Amino acid sequence: MIKASKPVNEANRIKALESYNILDTLADDNFDSITLIASQICAMPISLISFVDIERQWFKSHFGTLVQETHRDFSFCAHSILNENEIFEVKDLSIDERFHDNPLVAGSPFARFYAGVPLLNKDGFALGTLCVLDYKPRELSQIQKNILKSLSKQIVAQLEMTKTIRELQFRNEETNRFAYLASHDIKAPIRGMKLLANNVLADNSSILDDVSKLALNLISNRADQLTNLVNGILTHSVLEEDKLNIEKIILIDFVTEIFDFIGAPENVKLTHKIEIQEIYSDITYLHQILQNLLSNAIKYSDKDNTEVHLHIFKQDGKTVFTVKDNGSGIPIEFQQSIFQIFKTLVPTDRFGNKGSGIGLATVKRLAEKMNGTITVTSVAGKGSEFTVIL
Repeated sequence: MIKASKPVNEANRIKALESYNILDTLADDNFDSITLIASQICAMPISLISFVDIERQWFKSHFGTLVQETHRDFSFCAHSILNENEIFEVKDLSIDERFHDNPLVAGSPFARFYAGVPLLNKDGFALGTLCVLDYKPRELSQIQKNILKSLSKQIVAQLEMTKTIRELQFRNEETNRFAYLASHDIKAPIRGMKLLANNVLADNSSILDDVSKLALNLISNRADQLTNLVNGILTHSVLEEDKLNIEKIILIDFVTEIFDFIGAPENVKLTHKIEIQEIYSDITYLHQILQNLLSNAIKYSDKDNTEVHLHIFKQDGKTVFTVKDNGSGIPIEFQQSIFQIFKTLVPTDRFGNKGSGIGLATVKRLAEKMNGTITVTSVAGKGSEFTVIL
C-alpha cells in the first residue's frame, strides 16, 4: 500500500477546511440528497462526501455504508485531493500497486472501484471529495463524470453559503459591505444548484427511480429556499447604510400596486380602508413593510377562507397602518420574540414552504429606521393585528 503524500499547501488547506466548521456536524438533507443522486446516476452502491482532515477522512454524507470516518492512511480520497481539477478514477483497486493491499480493498468492504472529484473551494483548496465506490471493477462514462463534477460544485456552494450566513450573523459594521460583495458569489451557485437538479431530472427522468426524483426536487426546492434566505439576510444586513429617500406617495395607487404584487389566492379576501390621500415617506421601505405583513397574514392563515384587512389613517399627527387577519393568531408568550431574527413559530407556511425567520425582524428594523414602531395584538385561534406607526 502506498500512502498519499500531503498536498504542498497542506497547512493552509487544513486551515481552510476548519474555517467551514463542517467536521463532526450532524447529517444534512441537502448533502444526503447529493450522495443519493451520485449513487443513482453512477449506478454505484456507495457514495460519500468526504473531508480529508489531518489524520482522518470524515464523511459528511455516506450513502450505502454506515462508516463515519477512516484513517487518512487508508484513504482513497487523500490521493484524490492531489488531483485538484481532475477526477481520480481507479478502475480496479485490487490490481493497483497503491491500493491492492489497502485494508479497505483486502478486507471489508472489499472495494474494487473508486472515483472521486475534489471539492475545491473558492481559494483553490481541496477540502475533500465527492466519491463513488463499487465492489467490482468499473469505469465511469463521460456523462457520469460531468454530473459528478457538477454535484461537487453544489457541495462547495452549500459550504460557502453556510459559512457566509454564519459570518453575517455575527458581523456588525463589516456586514453591509460583505453582504454586497457576497451576494453574487452566493446566489450564483445556488441558481446553478437549481438548474443542475432540474436538468438532471429532465434529461434522466426515464432512468431515475422515484426516490432519486424526490431528491432532485428536494434540491431544487431547497435552492429556492436558500435564495429567499440569502435575499432576506442581505436586505436585513444593509439597512444601517441605506438612507431614507422621502417622496410623495399616493396611497390608493400604492396599495393597489402592493395587492397586485402579492396576488392573493381565490380563497383570500384582501381588503383595505384608506382614510388618507397621500403621505411623504420612503416608498421602498414602506412597500417592504406592508408586503411582508400582508403576505405573512396570507401564508400563515389556518382558515379555509382567509380575511386580511389593511387600514391606513391619521392619529396624533402620525400615519397608522394596521394589518388585521382572521388566522391562527400568536400565543401571547411569543408576541415579542417574533420580531427576533431567525425566529419562527411554525416549521412551514400553509403552502409547505419553510420560513426564514427574517421577515418580521426586517420589518421592525425598517420601521425603526423610519422613526416608527411596530406592535402586535393577537388572540390564539382568532387572528392577529399588526400596527405600524410612522
